[in-house]
Amino acid sequence: SLELLLKDVVEQEICLVVCQHALLFACAILIITISRYAGDQLIKFLSLNGANRQELFAQARCAQLQIRSESSDSIHRNAYNMPQIEQKGSYVSPQSLRFDFSHFEKVSPEKLREVERLVNSLIRKDIRKEEMRDMPIEEAKKLGAIALFGEKYGDKVRVIKFGDSVEFCGGTHIPSTGMIGYFKILSESAIAAGVRRIEATTGKTAEDIIYAAEDLMLSLKELFKNAPNLMDSAKKMIMENDQLRKQAEDMMKERAVALKDKAKELAVKINGIDYIQAKGPFSAELMKTVAFMLRSECTSTVFAGGITDPAKPGLVLMYTDDLVAKGMNAGKDIRPAAKFINGGGGGQPFFASAGGKNAEGIDAALDCIKETISK
Repeated sequence: SLELLLKDVVEQEICLVVCQHALLFACAILIITISRYAGDQLIKFLSLNGANRQELFAQARCAQLQIRSESSDSIHRNAYNMPQIEQKGSYVSPQSLRFDFSHFEKVSPEKLREVERLVNSLIRKDIRKEEMRDMPIEEAKKLGAIALFGEKYGDKVRVIKFGDSVEFCGGTHIPSTGMIGYFKILSESAIAAGVRRIEATTGKTAEDIIYAAEDLMLSLKELFKNAPNLMDSAKKMIMENDQLRKQAEDMMKERAVALKDKAKELAVKINGIDYIQAKGPFSAELMKTVAFMLRSECTSTVFAGGITDPAKPGLVLMYTDDLVAKGMNAGKDIRPAAKFINGGGGGQPFFASAGGKNAEGIDAALDCIKETISK
């Protein structure tokens, strides 16, 4: 027939161009999808120049990737063919696929792995596609064909069958599941109440994800000096880090106690209030710890701390609860002092802090606080 003759000529022409341009794989893809280019389109292809043929090969490659993802989506649907699961939507592109379904809770990593293994086992079986066009809808239903999204169908439908998976479908599908190559779930998330979404990919993109994970593992092993058991090494490092953090916290507490005791010795009376001041290249956390220690130990006491670190100069101001009850407000009083270190601050009536850029203004800032107390 003319159609077979045209197909013969096109296949020969394609193979010739592919050999010339080392695009044998793209040629195979185009031959697989040759039925999409019938009649005038086949004749049009013969008249294309080299550059346009290259573009058509690229389009065919994209189409093949799309077909692979759509077929994988179909298999994935079948893998999740359970009574409590109902498909709520899907999206297929050459790079990835998306599958939305009804489910009452987050799908566990173990269940996702189970689904992934099932899909890949179906892929490895290389199940051939069975296609039935213009099948009476009642006959299709007897085959167990699944109608998706509650769509309405005519008297005759197209039925696609891959093993036990039978459904009405007007989309594109690969000849057999083995051509999908490999299926990898990327994520699972909630998109609405009672609706979950799985995103996945196939083929080379899935391979690239595996390679990226392997590269990450290799980098981590190098970071741990190629330790034979990476997990044990990581746990050991975390444990050691926790111990060091605890030691650092204990040292900071000891330092805070020493600073607090020294500052109390230098307290001065201002209008019946014990004014305690400390200044030095301390951390803001240390100064805050000292302030809260004094708050719990003292009454009628103000603590003003100046942080002289050139990189992070700052102030802290603490009023004991009895002074707050009399109307004093640390959050309000620290603001004018913060201007001397080219910064700003605020906080609660009993405790406030400020950060700035000018460490040389710390003395003036502390004087400002002292003046406020004296009024």
